[in-house]
Parts: sequence; structure tokens; C-alpha cells
Amino acid sequence: MRNCTRCQSNSGLCGDRLYDASLHICCLGVRHMRVNHNGHVLECCGDSYINPLRDRCCGDKPIRHADKLLKCCNNSIVYDSSDVICDDGRLQRTSLACGSVPININETCCENKIFKTSGTPINGGRCCGYDEDVVAFNPDYEVCCAGKTYPKSQGCPESNPTKLYVSNVRGSDTSTSCSLQTPCKTINHAVQLAKYGAIIHVDGTNTEQSPYYECQRDPETNEYTGIKIRNSVHIVGVNGTAAIDGRSKCTVIDIVGTKQTRRARSPMEVSLIGLNITGGFSKNIDVGGAINTKDTSVNVNRCNLQNSTGKHTNYAFRYSQKLALESDL
Repeated sequence: MRNCTRCQSNSGLCGDRLYDASLHICCLGVRHMRVNHNGHVLECCGDSYINPLRDRCCGDKPIRHADKLLKCCNNSIVYDSSDVICDDGRLQRTSLACGSVPININETCCENKIFKTSGTPINGGRCCGYDEDVVAFNPDYEVCCAGKTYPKSQGCPESNPTKLYVSNVRGSDTSTSCSLQTPCKTINHAVQLAKYGAIIHVDGTNTEQSPYYECQRDPETNEYTGIKIRNSVHIVGVNGTAAIDGRSKCTVIDIVGTKQTRRARSPMEVSLIGLNITGGFSKNIDVGGAINTKDTSVNVNRCNLQNSTGKHTNYAFRYSQKLALESDL
């Protein structure tokens, strides 16, 4: 039996039109001729019709005989068989490119970069994060939470907290909440967990002797990166000024608006309050060593910047949009 809506047996109304059942078929309120110009009796397919001798009804969508490349998957999905196959009721691409580079099974394209996503069909993974911070993951095993992936069995952290706490004395980056009771150890980890507009309290206790070190080395590029802020967040030193040392390895705080934040109705805003930043360095031209900002608004209050430079400049602080200073640097 074909998967088609059967015609009504009596004459009457079809939608808002009169029809004669000996001449017409009524398909979900749409009237069509019962016999085509070749004398073939037609049948309903959704609100359209098919010639059952030549065409096929896929769910409620007709596939015409002339459409050689269109096929039906799982008796419900019409697909183009030139680059897609139906495998056990699911569609999978047979070929795909990421930019101009072909990608294969177990690979996913995000922001024109190819990532390994074991266990996925071609481009079957998901993207997490934005711009240069994007990663890909297999949704069967991981979830994406605020631009970071976590095991699916663990789930997302505690709904991206709005108040977070950091302590390099008693904190741990295994914390998924950065709560006062279980603080994070690094500012970087807290920033990754933070919800839009969150306040991160950074414990300044004894940090003049043992400052926070936030520069991390990328094993693939061997480059060092510091605290990367891509969302509205406010970092506040508590229990005295919180000291951060870049050890002349990286831009300590890099604040850049992403495509998502630039499109948002509410502009990205960042506050840095009560911080002592030393040892920042950038080897890139016109990039600040201690603090670098682009496409965002930044409020700096009660912060000290020392011994930080950028390449070919003496920029400790480089900004490209709105800047509000409430104290001398």
C-alpha cells in the first residue's frame, strides 16, 4: 500500500472549491485532476499528486520520475543522491570539503578548519566555541557548554555561574563551579566557565610573592597564550590586589569581541579591577603585552601594569575601541 492520502469518494468541497470525485482527487484540501493527459490515474501525495506508474511518494513529498537524483530515505526524507547516501535510515555525505580541502569520515569542519571527531560520519561532529577558539566534538560522547566541551556523562557545569572565585592557594581547576567553597585555581579556567556578565573574584592573598601564572603553551604551535576573554566578564581582585605574572611569555589578558558578540544587541563589556599585571609580552606588532583589546569596551580601575611590552612598541596596553580608565596605570 502506497504512503498516499486516499481520495474522498463523494463529490463535495475540496478546501474551498467544489470538485467532482469522478473527475478530481482531493489531496489535503487541494483539488487536482484524477487523470492526466496520458490517461494515467493519479493518486494523492500530501497536498500534491503522483503518477503511481512513474513517480513515488516519500512521506508526503512527491518524487517525480524526471528527478533521477532524488531518492527517498526511511520512507520520509527526500535527498539528493549525488553527494548523500541513506545508511540505515540516516543521511551521510559521500564527499565534502572544508574550504578547499576535502574531509573524510571522523572529521568535522568548523570555521574552515578540520578537526578529528572519532566515530562520526563526514562532517558529522558539532562545533563548539567561536573564531580561533572553536573546537569540534562527537555529540555522542561530549557536550558543548559556553565554548568548552565536557564528557556527556558529566554534563555541563553548574549552569555557567555568574559569581566565580579563584584562589591559587586552595583552588583547583577540576572545579566546575568556581564557587567560594570550591574555587578555581586559574583565572583562565574561571573565564571559560563564566556566564555572560559574570563577576570573577580573584583572591589576592600572598600573590605579590606567588602571583598567578596564566600563560599556557599550545603544544601544536608552541606559542604561549594568556587569559583569553571572548565574552562580557568582570575580573575583580579581592583580599588585596591580585598579582598576575606573564613571565615575558604572552599577552597576559587578551580581550577580543567575537562574531557572536559583535552581532549581539548588548555590546561586549569587560572590567578589570584591582589587578597588578607584570611580565606581559607580545611579539606581534601593535598587540599589547599586558592587556590587548579589540572590538569591545573595557573598564580598567585600580590596576598596575609593570614590565610589559609589545614588539616594536612599548605598548603594555593596546586598545581599539572604547576605553575607560578610572586610575593611572
